[in-house]
Amino acid sequence: MKQAFAILLAAALISFSSSAFAKVIDERIYLIPSGKIDKKVLEGLKGRMPALLPISAGVAIDPGQELSSDGYDTARKQYSAEIALAHIAARTTIDTSNECALVITDADLYTQGSDYVFGLADAKKVMGVLSLARLKNEFYGSKPDDRLFHDRVLKEALYVLGKSWGLGDCKNPRCAMYFSKEVADIDKKQDRLCVECDKSLRHRYSNSLFGSLTLW
Repeated sequence: MKQAFAILLAAALISFSSSAFAKVIDERIYLIPSGKIDKKVLEGLKGRMPALLPISAGVAIDPGQELSSDGYDTARKQYSAEIALAHIAARTTIDTSNECALVITDADLYTQGSDYVFGLADAKKVMGVLSLARLKNEFYGSKPDDRLFHDRVLKEALYVLGKSWGLGDCKNPRCAMYFSKEVADIDKKQDRLCVECDKSLRHRYSNSLFGSLTLW
């Protein structure tokens, strides 16, 4: 009897449409500001991100944390993204085994072998760091554009989150999961996942749900 019930339950779940199924999943994303981060940036992400994700996700703003001075390269005037991420991961009280954390920093970041990065993710910790420095027009000597800046922040936040959840780089230059070598690449992207990346993220959560079902 129990086995039959479990089979019927699994069949009922499969019959849901993919969009309805995805919204059953609960995910919590914590934004961790580091540096002088405008509240509009954090509130903008909190308000806009949930509607653009194929899973049900709530966004909360965590208290700020400073980057480790050990990660600052005085010659480059940049922070090591790896050290910054590891330092905050070690200090945060967020349980990243069950939740997702995204550090938002105003520091310019780099990784070994690169001149700079817009962000970095650690899928094992389900955590990422996003730099705002090169998303501003002023960095390139151009006139400030708040709308463009906030759009860039949103797109790269989605990219770093996707990498944190285990998604790979997308070949579609319009997808938020496309790797941006420069800011012009970000401007060409949409603020959402393409169909394939959307499916991949849904699949990740559907696997975790069905993997938890037990047939007696």
